[in-house]
Amino acid sequence: MTSVLNDLRRALREVLGVCLTLERSRIAYPCGLRAALTLVVVLWIARSGGRMDIGVPMAIGVLMVNLSDVCEPHGLRWRTMLWTTACASLSTWLAGMVSADPAAHLIAGILLAAVLGYASALGPKSSLAGSIGLAMFALYAGSAIGSHRSVADALALGVGGVLATVVAIAGWPLRRFEVPRTHIAIAYEQFAFLCDDLRSRWTSTAVASAILDAARSVETSGAAGPTEVWLRKFLECLEHSRCLLLAIGPMHEPLPNPASLDRVLAATSTLTRAMGAALALKHRTPRVMTELERFQAACDGYTDAAGIELVRRLRGYLTEAAQLMAGSWPIGSAASTRVVKPASAGIRSMIRQHVDMRDSYVRHAIKLAITYGLAVAVSLGPWDPRHIHHTYWIPLTVAWICKPDLYSTVGRIGMRVLGTTAGVVLVTIFLNVIGSERAIILLVGIGAFVSCAFLWANYAVMVIGMTLAVLCLGAIGGVAVEAETYVRLWATLLAGGLVALTALVHPLRKGAAVSGHLSRMCSDLRAYAEKLRAGMPPADLSQARALLLRDRTNAALTVAAAAAEPPALWARDRVRVDVASARAVLHELEAELSKLIAIDILGHQLRSAPTAWPQFETTLCDIERRIGALCGTHASTS
Repeated sequence: MTSVLNDLRRALREVLGVCLTLERSRIAYPCGLRAALTLVVVLWIARSGGRMDIGVPMAIGVLMVNLSDVCEPHGLRWRTMLWTTACASLSTWLAGMVSADPAAHLIAGILLAAVLGYASALGPKSSLAGSIGLAMFALYAGSAIGSHRSVADALALGVGGVLATVVAIAGWPLRRFEVPRTHIAIAYEQFAFLCDDLRSRWTSTAVASAILDAARSVETSGAAGPTEVWLRKFLECLEHSRCLLLAIGPMHEPLPNPASLDRVLAATSTLTRAMGAALALKHRTPRVMTELERFQAACDGYTDAAGIELVRRLRGYLTEAAQLMAGSWPIGSAASTRVVKPASAGIRSMIRQHVDMRDSYVRHAIKLAITYGLAVAVSLGPWDPRHIHHTYWIPLTVAWICKPDLYSTVGRIGMRVLGTTAGVVLVTIFLNVIGSERAIILLVGIGAFVSCAFLWANYAVMVIGMTLAVLCLGAIGGVAVEAETYVRLWATLLAGGLVALTALVHPLRKGAAVSGHLSRMCSDLRAYAEKLRAGMPPADLSQARALLLRDRTNAALTVAAAAAEPPALWARDRVRVDVASARAVLHELEAELSKLIAIDILGHQLRSAPTAWPQFETTLCDIERRIGALCGTHASTS
């Protein structure tokens, strides 16, 4: 029992840490501004024409479809947004058809939740569209806003979604390649964060993920010839710099005077942050050259024999990337483009891969259907007829926070509760102070901006904006929102409890795979060392290094999941992970990896150091022994 309580306390601390983490590089200001301006214009015109019954569903369509704008190239962006529009419109129509019949409402909700939950198998974009569709069903099936006009509301919402799509496409000219440049800028910003605190954050996986996302974005951007080479060169320089940083990280503690290395890292952070800003906003390019001079001066001031070659190479790669910005940019009229076809294996083939009842997506569909059904049943039961506009809040919350794995779900629950609480408090204050409809429309715009801008930066902040927008839209529709805010808070806690209850029954745990991922990393580390020892060609070494860095990302994610996943309900012989030991093992593996990367980058060979290989092999054998003891079964007595 004591161990269970300790695991629960640790999980709560980890979840709180996730809730308070803001990924500044992922704040989508353009998308937020675009959504806010479009939504305010729609509501303002509807108010002027006295047709808020059309303006509100159109505004909801604008808001929801802008949430699906995940910074894709043109050829993919409009498809994603229009599919989301269709899903939201059909869900709204279905909600209006069943809203008057509680039994039909319950049955339709369960079936729709199962279908849209299974749609997650088609990819993250389908998962997001499914969540939006289910949220629209919850909103219109349990709300008095337009539920008697299902066809009209669905059409108005569809028009709003199409309008949002047109505005998004019109705002991103194809040949300027804003999307891949934004992804590359995010990668450089993540690298800057890493440099800010290398000693405690050098195990971060965010840079690797950002580089991978940027590479995919370039692949689907339509760039060709010199334009594609130019974009990929930024990523190549950053990837080399990342490997060098892995090798530099462990050097800090042994240095007698680390101040010079700290100056290099600080200058590196400032330079790469300026480069990210320049890629997103070209007029900031002169700042890059100023920061480049400071970075080069810091590198020149590093004279310690330990790591001087690594610092010299870091200077070379980042100087090359900065000079790419100083030259002419092969975009706009100078761009080279090609036709991009959507890379998809097809819906049928993807569905065939996930037809087993043990499949994680099938399990998610079943669990979502059960949870959503419980939410609808609870919301339809105890509510007084005067509070019928509240019946959407519990299912709506479930639609947003129920995720396939336990790690994602518990994080969403925590962020949803915090965000809703803050949002409800803000709405109550604003609506009591500001009573005019014009001011409420502006508040809806602010909520839309926060929702769309912070969707990928911090979900809790996004929920604050969404709560502000949805409740203010309700106030425009005549709902006495500020008078019953306590019901919203209670309903959010109840929805979080329902999701936690179903998520903790036979959960899908990422953390249980810790030993497997660490063992794979250990095995691949030994293979990498063997290739270095044998003097294999650079192409083989590069492939082995890339595999190891993927292993490291997977291992770090599973360790983080193991720390945040609470104990399951009624679990017997559950796998219990020693998180502290797992983190220590991962850190030691990363330290060994950094040594090998340094040998690789500097062109040395393990056979040139007779004692290096026996020491390395002894260390790996000790790590393998400790990995075997990380996980054990724990019989629950609770």
